[in-house]
Amino acid sequence: MAEVARPIVSWGVSARILPGQTESGDLSIVRTFPGGVLVGVVDGLWHGPEAAFACRRAVAVLESHAGESVLSLL
Repeated sequence: MAEVARPIVSWGVSARILPGQTESGDLSIVRTFPGGVLVGVVDGLWHGPEAAFACRRAVAVLESHAGESVLSLL
């Protein structure tokens, strides 16, 4: 019988957009890479489109450099 691959980590996330806003200034990332997993939370200060833009940019950087040192990512 073949062995079934199990995920490295099980996770979930919940988000809520503030009343009157169309986007959240908070995002999360869970990205596996050879030898590990990067788990992060990004909080764009304030709310709305500007905070959401900053969060999307930060998550994009984290995704493309997930296997690097956490210190360098900070």
